Amino acid sequence: MPLFWRKQEKVELPKRLTPLALKQAIAADPDGIRLLDCAFVPQPRPANYKYGRFDPDPNSESLKVFCNGHIEGAVHFDLALATCPTDSGQFDHYPKAIFERYAQMLGLDGNHQLVLYGRGLFWAFYASRVYWLFISYGHKGGISLLDGGLDEWVGKCRPLTKDLNAQEAASARSKKGNWRAMTEPSAKTVTFQQLVGGANAVDISRCKLLDARTQTEFEGNECAFEPLLTASHRAGAVNLCAMNFINAEGQFKSSAEIRALVQNSGLVIPADGKKLITFGNTGIQAAFLATMLDIEYGVQDVYLYIGSAYKGRNQQVGGGGFEVESRHRLAETFHDFKQTPMWVHLVQFAAAVAVANNDPRGMNFIREMEEYVADRNPYHSVDVVGRRPVLPEIPLQPPSNGARSSGTGYAGNTLSSGGWQDDEIFH
Repeated sequence: MPLFWRKQEKVELPKRLTPLALKQAIAADPDGIRLLDCAFVPQPRPANYKYGRFDPDPNSESLKVFCNGHIEGAVHFDLALATCPTDSGQFDHYPKAIFERYAQMLGLDGNHQLVLYGRGLFWAFYASRVYWLFISYGHKGGISLLDGGLDEWVGKCRPLTKDLNAQEAASARSKKGNWRAMTEPSAKTVTFQQLVGGANAVDISRCKLLDARTQTEFEGNECAFEPLLTASHRAGAVNLCAMNFINAEGQFKSSAEIRALVQNSGLVIPADGKKLITFGNTGIQAAFLATMLDIEYGVQDVYLYIGSAYKGRNQQVGGGGFEVESRHRLAETFHDFKQTPMWVHLVQFAAAVAVANNDPRGMNFIREMEEYVADRNPYHSVDVVGRRPVLPEIPLQPPSNGARSSGTGYAGNTLSSGGWQDDEIFH
């Protein structure tokens, strides 16, 4: 797609951007383009985390990845700093006045053309989550995704630069931008409270629900983050797996392929005047799906559901029109899902990726982590490679919240059917 120059040599870029087109655009308008490196490694927020504070965490794995190599001129956009954990989800949006300060700290102006990129297998997921942040806040300049992410840039023999030295870092922080949010994020997002009839309730009858997870999760055969749970889907939802929009080389599929996927799902765009609400496990997959619909169709009525598909799984939403269809099982020693440390979930997720890619290094790492987990806390020992729980020989204790068992049995290291029927587990 050709590039178009506005007055004052302002570059207007397509939303899907190739490395060559990016190189040309930077040469044509270096001051008008801002590169945002969306490197993100899931990890618990630091102990000194404070709401609305954007001091970089020196122990951030995401920052370390950025410093190890990034496109020259890029700044690191840290999703963990730019969002906040709330009842709605891990990556909820700040009020616009707070997010403005973070964007300005990165040196962004309102008329900047933003080019976002990620890296690795999930490059498009995290970059898309940032994309939707700026969509939600009404960024007036253009927003583009670097097709294929950093790997594609490197593959085209484009150079990388290493971490900033102290002087350059200080200089970058001093260049405060004038970026302003035009809207509150609620303009392009939906919360669980809105779905259950809270403030600014959403009329479900006028919405189409799009599930961005894999087909196996949608059908209830597996759960991405927790092998002790089976997944579910919300009644009436259309399954449109976000991962299917990426080809084997890690790039966006062609426009014709994307439109075929949408058509085969049964989704009709425009959706007869209905709002399209995308959702997934934590909002990351959902953001990618919403972003792809925006890029490919330019539809205005796309909204991101902030939170997890498992929240309130047994509740009736929207006057009974949004009943959750679900199946789950849970070992009694895992009676409170929130007691399981975050690193256990991360190890399980890494295991799924390693198994899917037949990566021996990843498998070795997972086995080492299993031993580490068992040494540190046998109550959370998990056979993540086999995706089966390893239950320690300990006396059973009732759930702290008083929930009753529903058929769950314990016999040595095995798990029989059934589980705790407590919605709080899935929050």
